[in-house]
Amino acid sequence: MSKSTKAALEESQVILEERLAELELQLEDIGWIQLNQQTEFDFSREGLARIVRLAQLAQLKNPLINHAVEVTSQYVFGQGVSTLYEEDALNEVWQGFWDDPKNRSAFSDHGALIDNEQELETTGNLFFALFTNISTGRVRVRGIPVAEIQDIICNPEDAKEPWFYRRVWGESQMDLRFNAGARVKQRQAFYPDVRYWPASRPSTMANSDKPIFWDSPVYHTKVGGSAHMKFGVPEVYPALDWAKAAKEALEDFATTHRALARFAWQLTAKGKRGVAAAKTKLSTTLSASSGSSESNPPPGVGSAFIGSEGANMQPIQTRGMAPPADEGRMLWLMVAAGVGIPHTILAGDADVGNLATAKTLDRPTELKMTSRQMLWTGIFGNIGDYVLMQAVGTPSGALKGQGTVVPDASDNSRMVNWRGEINDTLDVDWPPILERDTAAAIEAIVKAVTLDGKVNAGLFDNETIAKKLLQALGEDEIDEIIKRQNFDADATEASFGQVLTNLKELVEASKNGA
Repeated sequence: MSKSTKAALEESQVILEERLAELELQLEDIGWIQLNQQTEFDFSREGLARIVRLAQLAQLKNPLINHAVEVTSQYVFGQGVSTLYEEDALNEVWQGFWDDPKNRSAFSDHGALIDNEQELETTGNLFFALFTNISTGRVRVRGIPVAEIQDIICNPEDAKEPWFYRRVWGESQMDLRFNAGARVKQRQAFYPDVRYWPASRPSTMANSDKPIFWDSPVYHTKVGGSAHMKFGVPEVYPALDWAKAAKEALEDFATTHRALARFAWQLTAKGKRGVAAAKTKLSTTLSASSGSSESNPPPGVGSAFIGSEGANMQPIQTRGMAPPADEGRMLWLMVAAGVGIPHTILAGDADVGNLATAKTLDRPTELKMTSRQMLWTGIFGNIGDYVLMQAVGTPSGALKGQGTVVPDASDNSRMVNWRGEINDTLDVDWPPILERDTAAAIEAIVKAVTLDGKVNAGLFDNETIAKKLLQALGEDEIDEIIKRQNFDADATEASFGQVLTNLKELVEASKNGA
């Protein structure tokens, strides 16, 4: 390569790097990042919509992003979840909400839980509209697509306190009388936040004819981005560029490998006559377009090549001529870092790493998934608070008379004052994320309960002991088994051995369908 050519290539490389830097800076120039008085920085609504579309398309098309989203959702909800209230009356209302067929399809069914978790990962936001019957207090939950929420109006004095969500959506209208096609009418409305309940509740937004749906508040959960953003950012966003690079690197490897495979043999002949003779011998008369028959077919499998002096035929060696596919591992590591999943799990390669490495990598993964389960525990609990509040405060509510809904004008909220001592905390039980040694887990529980003295030390009540043992045994229907056992509140009045005996009988009966 001449010096002038080398200098030209170096100059072109510098220009290319400068252009790439300019493209990165243009994110702000085209309005993807907006500065305002409420937050230090935030994505514009258009910019966030583009990022969300890229993340959703990557989930559908890019295997690394798809696998990362699938792994997280299966870690969190793959084994199910158990929710209940300690108080029977409260639990009856909650289970009625949880088991409502329409709520199951959008919120509480196993498939719905998986879908919602994956949407949270790829959009950074979940918007649940809680449609409420103002007479019976029955609540129906539906998810609102992120693209339809165009703005979040917060308290002017507190950006952490959302008041309204502005929704813009297309409503299909079909005239069945004339069998006409559906027309799409754009609608716009405001939904209050589930925690916002001012003393004055007008039917339309100020200086506007857009309605406010007070009986359909919205519960919003966001992840990703910074703490001061109004909208969340897809959690897979940091990994999108690297996942694309990994995909393109493997595509380049496949393209190069395919190009090299076009020539399988290298034949060296002596002189022009030798080359012409070899060409004649190896030529073919078969034409895909003409459909003619083959008059000079290729040799069969296992044939021998016999050449004259100076002719040498060898298979083409492609090893080392193309970059090895394993070089893409560095790109996979960046994707793994972007989604917070160890490379061994993301790549699905059981041969990578040893047992000690796998155990070390399992711990941060376990903590990440446990943290996500705690997030969902809060979601269930907050929605449960609203469900119970409606059952108390509506004219025909199932819990009417057991408490009073008290508004708080000082912070535009409301709460339930229960009559008597009522535990209104939702109990959410998650199965263990990682498989453990069952015998070791049970032994640890027994030691904690008995202080290794082989008798019940009275530190835990029998129901708590039973739940922990059933979880260690991997039982799914823990609540149902517990209900069939009448545990005494005082752990000292029943022997620990009797608790174990009763549990064993209940588990066996459950397995036998009793």
